[in-house]
Amino acid sequence: MKIKMQDVNPEIVNKKLKFPTMTYTTISQLGFNSLNRDRKQSHILSMSKKIRENGFMDIIKVFPKNKEGIYEIAESQHRLESIKSILSNVPNNEINVPIAVLDWVDSADEDSVMRTIVEMNIGAKGWTVFDYTKTNSLSKTNPNAKDYAYVLEKLKEYDKTVKNNAVAQIYNNGEVPGKTYRKGNFSLKSEQKEFCNQILHHVNEIIIDFDKNNISAMFLRCLISVLHKKIEKIKSKYSKSDHLSTFMRYLDYSYESIEKQISSKEPMPESDDGVEYMLDGDASTYGFKDLKTHN
Repeated sequence: MKIKMQDVNPEIVNKKLKFPTMTYTTISQLGFNSLNRDRKQSHILSMSKKIRENGFMDIIKVFPKNKEGIYEIAESQHRLESIKSILSNVPNNEINVPIAVLDWVDSADEDSVMRTIVEMNIGAKGWTVFDYTKTNSLSKTNPNAKDYAYVLEKLKEYDKTVKNNAVAQIYNNGEVPGKTYRKGNFSLKSEQKEFCNQILHHVNEIIIDFDKNNISAMFLRCLISVLHKKIEKIKSKYSKSDHLSTFMRYLDYSYESIEKQISSKEPMPESDDGVEYMLDGDASTYGFKDLKTHN
């Protein structure tokens, strides 16, 4: 039986709150949207175990039927794959699952679909920086899609060494990617790209050249933040033609400072202030007095 919220709670619906249509459909009528995150087998196996032990205590959120008569999934694709795995011997057209149809979303409007997918998953543990970057890069109307596509290339290129969060932070002006980034509002100025590329190359070298036990994620987070501050100082104190070359020289100095800190057996700093103290130590000797934060 098809249940509609306006039959259940008309006084709320009259206030124009949107409720989905609750119903059942066969798995054969469900499909995946290319804008959603990649499905991970490890997560499917973990979800399958939970469903076997506790039953399916959820509902699959879907968009209205597309022109092929298929409900594309807005959320819960791993749950669906888990059900299919558990009931692998049963034909998909014989398995009925509960769905919530988001009637107010136009399934033919890719940008509307993308916004819904991202909004529904903000705060969800399953989504990663990679997932948000990929999804936002596919938007056909967001002018920032090309910037997300650029970051996506870097995530893939440095996948073996630099964590996705660190790569995104580098291009997100030194800030840890948060809600603004996830919602598609991140933009990358063309004049910042090369500075960010240099930071990424620098971080990659540090991870490769030094024992990972010495280079924590928190240290890298603070280092990236501080290096962006140094870029702004360079821009305020040097002529434009010298900005990039000065910053590259500063990165060489930064590498030597990190190497010296590791050799001293002192713990690596894990705060912005601590990283700045470390980098300010010999800054004057190397000609970077103007970039010091602490005298």
